Amino acid sequence: MKKKILSFVLLLAAINVSAQEEVLKKYSALGDVNTVSVTKGMLASLPVDQTELPLVGKVMSKIENMKILSSDKSKAAKELHTKLPNQLLSKGYEVKFKTKQSKNKELLVLQSETDPNSIVIVNWDKPKTIVVSLHGNFSKEDFEEQ
Repeated sequence: MKKKILSFVLLLAAINVSAQEEVLKKYSALGDVNTVSVTKGMLASLPVDQTELPLVGKVMSKIENMKILSSDKSKAAKELHTKLPNQLLSKGYEVKFKTKQSKNKELLVLQSETDPNSIVIVNWDKPKTIVVSLHGNFSKEDFEEQ
């Protein structure tokens, strides 16, 4: 019975990661979106105190890999800011917190309900949007609102 439960959990995690990758791949293909994949080895050389990625410094040691999508072009940035989070919500992600610092500045953190190791941070500072997809050894509490 334990093997069946473990197999089911692993299957759900694989489906969840696949769903997130599917969404990110779609937006990476947009002409005005820059995409960077970062491995754990690359992260080791990143100066945490100089990063502009919200919340990443706090969990840097727990990150296995990261994908960053960014755009400062109106149409693509708007899609990253609005459509991408909605698609992730429809695929089993939940909003951990959302802050709107001004009319044109917002931070949104989403975490998979079935796999807490899958996080997406959307940082919108009009006209630029940065989406950071993180995979690592996280807990549900790592991305709670401060």
